[in-house]
Amino acid sequence: MKAKSNTIRDKIADTAMHLFKSKGYGISISEICEKAGVTRSSFYNQFSSKDDILSYLMESANDLSRNSFDDFVYADNDFERLWMLVDNRLKIIEDYKPELGKAIFKLELERDLGIISLTEPLRIRIKKLYKNCILQGIAECSYDPDLVIDYGERMTNGIIFEWVRSGGAFDLRAESRRVNEMMLGLKKEYRKMLRA
Repeated sequence: MKAKSNTIRDKIADTAMHLFKSKGYGISISEICEKAGVTRSSFYNQFSSKDDILSYLMESANDLSRNSFDDFVYADNDFERLWMLVDNRLKIIEDYKPELGKAIFKLELERDLGIISLTEPLRIRIKKLYKNCILQGIAECSYDPDLVIDYGERMTNGIIFEWVRSGGAFDLRAESRRVNEMMLGLKKEYRKMLRA
């Protein structure tokens, strides 16, 4: 029964995401239900609102898909693994387009749901990978890992905000990678975006 429930939940979320992208966030729950082929009661058994769908989709960004997991395991080094965790969230935000990004920021400001923040399990993984980068000589920054992760998250959220505000006027993922390389003091041979 649980698997069927997740299937319905994912079907509703996927349909809503498609409609958000094509028609904007102003679509109605009725439109989502019609396109997903579910009743309103089925919708409300899974989600309380469109905002709840956004929250669910952002939380799912913390999970690596089976293909991503293989990439993660075989990544060149721990910075690349750390970057995959950050980039997974950026891909989803970039895929949402700036208009939906505005809805996410508005939702976060109004309700403080933590949907643009790192979850604690993700924070722990990134912290461990950052420590490994220092031990392996990949990164030269030796500040307190908690502080680096806090500032990294703030800087990345600031880049996301500017990307949303500017209507997607720059490459979100490339700029975020550049800033993360700089902030961690990544050695030259490990850099992909920061050249100097």
